[in-house]
Amino acid sequence: MLKCSHILFKVNNLREAFEDFSKQGFTVSWGSARAKAHNAFIWFEEGPFIELFELPPFMKILAVPLTLLKGRAAGSRWKKWGNAPEGWCDIALEPTHEAQAFDLTAIRKTLLSEGLSPSKTIKGKRVRPDGQKVHYSFISVSPCSLPFVVSLYDPPQRPKQVVHDNGAKGISKVTLALTKQNLQAYQKLCRDDPWIRTVVSEHEGVEQIALHELSIDLNRRRIYGVKPPLLQ
Repeated sequence: MLKCSHILFKVNNLREAFEDFSKQGFTVSWGSARAKAHNAFIWFEEGPFIELFELPPFMKILAVPLTLLKGRAAGSRWKKWGNAPEGWCDIALEPTHEAQAFDLTAIRKTLLSEGLSPSKTIKGKRVRPDGQKVHYSFISVSPCSLPFVVSLYDPPQRPKQVVHDNGAKGISKVTLALTKQNLQAYQKLCRDDPWIRTVVSEHEGVEQIALHELSIDLNRRRIYGVKPPLLQ
């Protein structure tokens, strides 16, 4: 039903992060016009991608209306993003069935039937630097240590060809730490994903990301305040 869509990497200064990741050999794309952007993307031709995002402090107050309008799971997720330190922050899952790619209604019903606590569907949009309007939607799941669910972008955004100067071809593994109790909930949410590997820990969160075919050793490099954020 669901598979890994992308991994969120929080930064305090998106412009600096864009330059830093670019200097480390990644091809980075702005989500919106540079002056207004709150996110940027590191795409791969296949599999999960990486989203760099900045959440200005004043936007934390949106947790209150999100809770009232979309449910406690939505407000808790927003608080998590707002309070998280720089680094790997969250995992997004996407539908595996094309019929559910842009409408999460059926998936939300399934999550409810599995005994999970999803938020109401939250709709979002942005305008790319070239002026194209991009629409998407997502569902938060409680507890917020679990991944959340996103639709595909409308229209689709993945480039047909992606070249990174550091040789990276894609994400081979995402390590997610969960408590035993939340691991059981995760298995209802996502089964047999080819990228996500879970470990049992009291300290929950995304631990590490492994990339295919790096030509430089990122383990010894400091990438925007996190050392090491990536493993070869």
